[in-house]
Amino acid sequence: MDKHASVAGGIRRKKKLQQAGGTTDLSGKGAQGCQQDEDFTEKGLFFECQAFQHPRYKKIGTEEFVPGLSTLDSLAQLGVPATRELLLGTSEP
Repeated sequence: MDKHASVAGGIRRKKKLQQAGGTTDLSGKGAQGCQQDEDFTEKGLFFECQAFQHPRYKKIGTEEFVPGLSTLDSLAQLGVPATRELLLGTSEP
């Protein structure tokens, strides 16, 4: 991503956060290095990067697991009850 585009994205996120009355921007790993934390802290805002660990599940017809796919993938692979349990963290299929 071009540096100007990432800076512009950070400015938009900061404005939206302020308009919503929020204090913390929670982003994924992809935003690391793009965000200018000092821009947030100067305004009394905070930037946190989540450390999400994608739950793994068995795939039909392959041993390869690709993290970050839509919930639709787990629905197609596991069905509704098992996907619900996966999302709630109540079991590991």
